[in-house]
Amino acid sequence: SIFLDNLMIYTCRCKWAPIEFDETGSLTYLVTRSAAEFASLVNIFKIIKEEDKNFKPRTLFDFGSGVCSSLWAGRDVFGHFSEGFFIDSSKHINDLAR
Repeated sequence: SIFLDNLMIYTCRCKWAPIEFDETGSLTYLVTRSAAEFASLVNIFKIIKEEDKNFKPRTLFDFGSGVCSSLWAGRDVFGHFSEGFFIDSSKHINDLAR
């Protein structure tokens, strides 16, 4: 097809590196990213709830949890969880999430 003949493929050569959060970086993350993450997660959880109206999770596991915006969003959509397990590699993020 003409479209496929003219399709240009771009490659991205990203240099991934872990983000190390200090106390100031953690607070900045909370203020700048948590609202957007919360909104995205609420949207995702609402889609899941619409697809399966009987789905009522009792537990929540979040690897790379940041400041636990998944818990806020999950509670907003599904209500109470009997247990949550949240993992983040940053001590400062974990302190802030508590």
